[in-house]
Amino acid sequence: MKQDVFDAIWTLRRSSNTAFLSYVDEEGYPVTRAMLILEHEQIGTQYLSTNTSSGKITALLRNPRASIY
Repeated sequence: MKQDVFDAIWTLRRSSNTAFLSYVDEEGYPVTRAMLILEHEQIGTQYLSTNTSSGKITALLRNPRASIY
């Protein structure tokens, strides 16, 4: 990846507090949720905050295909 593109992506990431997680729920419907982004120093791994008993976790364990915007 070109350095200027990487720098632009990293700048956008560091200035964002939230991300949008999209996935398919247990009934087969698409769902999008705003999520708090936790700080991390590597661009290849990002951590989002949620309760482990949430419906998101159940749905993602059944179908791990998801998108983060």
